[in-house]
Amino acid sequence: MSARAGADAEPDAHPPRWWRGKVRAALATVLLLLAATGLWRGGAFGDGGGREWESLCHGLPFPATETEKLLDGAELTPMTAEEKKDTYPDGDRRTCGVRHSEGSGRGSVVISLKPKRLPGGAPDNIPVPLGHGWNGNFTARPDHAGADDFDPSAHERRASAALVLDCGTKRPLALTASATLDTASFADPRKRTQLVAVATRMARTYHADTGCEGDLGRHVPDVGDSVATADFTPYADASGLCADLLSPAAARRLGVVTVVEPPAGRSPREQCVLGGLRGAPLYTLLAENWPRGGETPESPYTAHAARCTTTGQPARYALLPMETASHEPGPYAAHKALTALLTRFADRSAHRHGCGAVELREPDATSDAQARNEGATVRSFRGSAR
Repeated sequence: MSARAGADAEPDAHPPRWWRGKVRAALATVLLLLAATGLWRGGAFGDGGGREWESLCHGLPFPATETEKLLDGAELTPMTAEEKKDTYPDGDRRTCGVRHSEGSGRGSVVISLKPKRLPGGAPDNIPVPLGHGWNGNFTARPDHAGADDFDPSAHERRASAALVLDCGTKRPLALTASATLDTASFADPRKRTQLVAVATRMARTYHADTGCEGDLGRHVPDVGDSVATADFTPYADASGLCADLLSPAAARRLGVVTVVEPPAGRSPREQCVLGGLRGAPLYTLLAENWPRGGETPESPYTAHAARCTTTGQPARYALLPMETASHEPGPYAAHKALTALLTRFADRSAHRHGCGAVELREPDATSDAQARNEGATVRSFRGSAR
């Protein structure tokens, strides 16, 4: 072919293969960036996502992907301030939430970056630790959820996950993620794991934004259900938080034959219940490992530990005798056994959280009459642990 003919020939209508590959790669990159930033979503957010979702949690992005999984892909919309207050009264101004577009009763998630208190605190609702390097817990049927007493299934559809982040030289961070499901239940272990995934994703974002210096935990593949009073086991078979706290002789002296306990592990609140026959509660042991955990419950047996590495704050411990507790075969013997019990429980918790030495506040047990009335002078655990 002549040079003239070559010049007159029509150019190829298709761009070179290498150019087409570059274009496809560039488009894929753009779509990934848009999906990651929330500017393009074909998923659950009815308002189309956008920058609103990127700054929904007081300038921080809402854990959208994890929330979609938890709420089964429901179409979601941001909650109003009034809706957040009704759904989660323990939050404060640093609270963000989303709900089903047809109403919060169809499913919602509320995250509080500065909760007034952590969920739990009743003998029929003991949080379980998350493990895997986290100082956190899961609580089903939280007492703040406002579940309808006439709808028992509503209790299984509400739960909270709480985390406290160690920030080294800085003040620790605390957050909670609370959820209400539509038709699913937190009896399903997958839903418990999905709620914790919402909390840990928010924790990673919060951690990076604040410059927190502490280490984060790992992926949590499974989450146990919170423990209820009906879940008591023989004390001799205890293997969790309260295992081996009492010798067989001390257990007999205090009438302890059963225990309600979560697994042992780091948690902002640790508690177990020692009981008598048929699980009747006798003594509750409580450790508050959160700097804003509230007042130490009223009890003749309390202790505290110096600064803990997991929170940068002291920890508080209490042994709460119930009104059904007996002090046979004598008040002084019971006093010694209870003091030793609280000391052993507090020492173990302090070790888990890197706390200083435990200091016990000794009760005044100079008279038999006073010692015999110890159980009657404290409030019930439900009221005192709040």
